[in-house]
Amino acid sequence: MSCKACGLRGGRWGGHLRLWEFLCTAVATPSPAKPVAPVVIYWGTADTVVAPSMGQLYREQMCAMAGADVTRVQLPGAQSHFTTPGAAEPLYVPWIADRLAGTPLANGCDGG
Repeated sequence: MSCKACGLRGGRWGGHLRLWEFLCTAVATPSPAKPVAPVVIYWGTADTVVAPSMGQLYREQMCAMAGADVTRVQLPGAQSHFTTPGAAEPLYVPWIADRLAGTPLANGCDGG
């Protein structure tokens, strides 16, 4: 991974996670816009592509907006960025089917 804007290079964040988070949020992030539909974020603790803290930061930003509905779900085991879709499939397929069917949903921003 590298960041051309700041010249950082190195795998597993190269020890620069805090700077990378700053650059992604303060420099490269457009003005936040509230999602128009419920959002669910499935994540694994072994993700080195998108740090789990970035999903938490997104959720916090969105939940600060009235009416937003963002849920984060930590998957069991040490899921990586590449294993998360397969591991989450038994969860997201019924979640999407429920949204399309109009099944009520607890607001993910109310869960803390």
